[in-house]
Amino acid sequence: MNDRHLADQVRRSIARGVLEQQSDPVLMQVSMSDTETRDAVEHFQPFGLHAMPVSGAEGLHLAVGGDRDHGVVVAMTNRDLIPADLLNAMRAGETALWAAGGWYMHLKTNGTLRINVRKIEITADDGTSFGGGVAIGKNLTVDEGMSVKGESDFADDVSIRGLSFYGHGHDGIERGLGTSNGPVEASNG
Repeated sequence: MNDRHLADQVRRSIARGVLEQQSDPVLMQVSMSDTETRDAVEHFQPFGLHAMPVSGAEGLHLAVGGDRDHGVVVAMTNRDLIPADLLNAMRAGETALWAAGGWYMHLKTNGTLRINVRKIEITADDGTSFGGGVAIGKNLTVDEGMSVKGESDFADDVSIRGLSFYGHGHDGIERGLGTSNGPVEASNG
């Protein structure tokens, strides 16, 4: 092997690759130039993290042993799809996970996790717990039972089975230690 051949093999061992298509969770078609395209190139990813980039994403094509027919692709990204507000908010030492469509999670150095998504679905067979306070900016719907421990404050009226907590009345009320009948709608009279 002469020096020129060796230098060429080293030079061709790393190239910018562009994703042409991906129909398999791991293998993709990648082009390194207008005339050089490889099929079934493996997309190497970190343990526990998997992404399926969109066509046009760029990454590094590494030719294992200098052979471009046995390459792998790493660090695939599409800079045009990174949410602009996320890029503007990022600071040194911070990490983000983003997806096409503008959705992301941004872990800030101050310990805040900023999540920008349309909907969150959590499946936790053993339950979910929050160690701090929880603020909910819109309605809360509970599909099954709910128990509340400790004091609860309500700024507005609460409806229980369609009856106002503050505005309901009782009938059959007797003086003394007797028990009144159940709640009824308050009369307007």
